[in-house]
Amino acid sequence: MDLVDTLSVVGILLVLPMLLAWPFWLIAKVLGVRWRLVVRRDGKVVDQELVRGWSRSKARMAQIGASIEDGSVSLPATESEAH
Repeated sequence: MDLVDTLSVVGILLVLPMLLAWPFWLIAKVLGVRWRLVVRRDGKVVDQELVRGWSRSKARMAQIGASIEDGSVSLPATESEAH
């Protein structure tokens, strides 16, 4: 067995569990497992919350985005804005 065959086997062994698990993860998320919504500014986490269900998470993301756009929610200033 040469190096390419060995790397192929190792790659398959690493990827196979993820390929087998993702359908169950997706079904769980669609059926109501909590989604973590993370708000970032300049790569830094400024807020996060858990929302149960796909449609509720989509609605909450829209609410958060609208609040940020209309200014009713203020995010912490970035380092460049603070100076």
